[in-house]
Amino acid sequence: MRRAFRGGCHRGGALSPVLSNMVADRLDGELSRLCRKFRCRYTRYADDITISTGASKFPRALAHLDDGEKPTLIIGDVLRAVIESNDFKLNETKSRLSGRGNRQEVTGLIVNEKLNVPRTFVRQIRAMMHAWEKFGRVAAEAEHLTKWRKSEGRLSKHDRDDFEHTLRGKLEFLKSVQGEIEPVCRKLLLRFNELPDRRTGSFRLLPISAIELLRASTYCLEITKYVGPVIDGSAPVCEHFTGTAFFLKDVGLVTCEHCTGEEMQIYHPDRKHLKYRVCLVARLGIAAQNSQVLDGASRADVVGYLVDFSGERLGVGQTEDVVDAVGLAPRHCLRPGIVPVATERNSRVVPPRPAIGERLEPIVLNERMVLQEPKRHVEHVYFIETGLVSLRVVAGGTMLETAVIGYRGVVGASFLWGGHLSTHQSVVLFPGNAYRIPVDELRRVIKERPEIRKNLFEYVQALTFQCVQTGLCGVRHDREQRLASWLCLACDAVDAPVLPVTHDYLSSVLGLRRAGVTETLIRFEERGLIRKMRGVLQIDEREHLEQKACCCYKLVSSAYASSQSAISVKEPVS
Repeated sequence: MRRAFRGGCHRGGALSPVLSNMVADRLDGELSRLCRKFRCRYTRYADDITISTGASKFPRALAHLDDGEKPTLIIGDVLRAVIESNDFKLNETKSRLSGRGNRQEVTGLIVNEKLNVPRTFVRQIRAMMHAWEKFGRVAAEAEHLTKWRKSEGRLSKHDRDDFEHTLRGKLEFLKSVQGEIEPVCRKLLLRFNELPDRRTGSFRLLPISAIELLRASTYCLEITKYVGPVIDGSAPVCEHFTGTAFFLKDVGLVTCEHCTGEEMQIYHPDRKHLKYRVCLVARLGIAAQNSQVLDGASRADVVGYLVDFSGERLGVGQTEDVVDAVGLAPRHCLRPGIVPVATERNSRVVPPRPAIGERLEPIVLNERMVLQEPKRHVEHVYFIETGLVSLRVVAGGTMLETAVIGYRGVVGASFLWGGHLSTHQSVVLFPGNAYRIPVDELRRVIKERPEIRKNLFEYVQALTFQCVQTGLCGVRHDREQRLASWLCLACDAVDAPVLPVTHDYLSSVLGLRRAGVTETLIRFEERGLIRKMRGVLQIDEREHLEQKACCCYKLVSSAYASSQSAISVKEPVS
């Protein structure tokens, strides 16, 4: 402690993180409050401070570039005052401002699209292994210390004497950042295993087929758990954390008990913009001693929960019915069996599976797939499970969208009015899955089941109201209101806060100029309502976005809410 007090703490010492947190405690609090005021995020690693934002422009009050020939970073007075008031001094030479189009590096890591290491780091590993392969371990170690690490006095004896541990440490770090499935990392790890005269063991790598299977079958969970009681109608005290789940063929998703809560969302790491609500359906393992065995496995082999996407729950002791009765998803579309849970906003008609049975034909909805053409005979009725369908009016070579149909929606139910020709063009906007049934078959079913006919009528009335209201909205309401209304309706239809749409598409379906759409979306982003990514819009402040929407959104939502959904996708559980 005497050396740490008088001469400073050794770099990389065990006390460094603790001491830095103690010294910067007040600074962290003040900078966090300042950044929240400007809708930014504050992070610190030792003495490296990073301020980030999802907005298109960085807050000028915190930092900006001057307008000279060679732009220079100007730190805002308010930010500088907070840092200097805590007895810290800015290092102007290391301060920089990086936009989305530039390489964003934080503590030696690239954080633009995905986490990565700089190219120089990979080149250094290759150079070290090349020297080892060509000259041997001893000569490569000597060259490394004399040519690349001249400040030998700053190195520990372990680093000076063991070149192999230095190389292995770099590979371990690369593996933790990229993962061994990445081609660059995997090639370097295999190359290290073939180095001669090694003192340490080889890297244990899974077969590539097993890695791909693990990657495709592993999902991320976002969990909200209520940790406090609700007092006087106030919001409950919540705890937010993350976990993982894995997909078992013919079983569903399984996770551990501590990775569950009152509210859960699941997404795949490769498709983070597609999130779905899930719920628990059955408990396995010690807590379910009376439950049946799954596929002959011991109850102790699988401990955790199955996760259902239907919104219904199964009690303990019903695991033998999970696969067929719960129906994580139709088995043909287990990709990997994700079906969004219906919410109050999204309570639409669902496929009449108990009444129709084998008459339903499962299909996959591909992007830009045309389900119906205008002035053509309606041959099938489609019940949408996942994805989004755009209902359009096409005339004179132009197109205008009148409605969007998503989860629990129906395409082609207009035959109930007695017409045989389609009045709209139905095009798949987001890929997904659906059921379809020939119109003649459905006519026979609704004669036998009047409640299905009633529910379909109510849905078609709500859909017709949306089409009419959309036409009125285009005449009476401004661009900002229409765009906010469309975003809210589309989120309701897919039951997710992320929409993979472009500015061009929004301008075409709404009949607006692209420049106007871009300008409006920038305003939404500056207010923190949405976040724009490449080909994706994410809704961050749903309630505030609804306030920006016109009255048409509430009217359309009310029309759909009034249509009761008495048809169940589930088979009766015995």
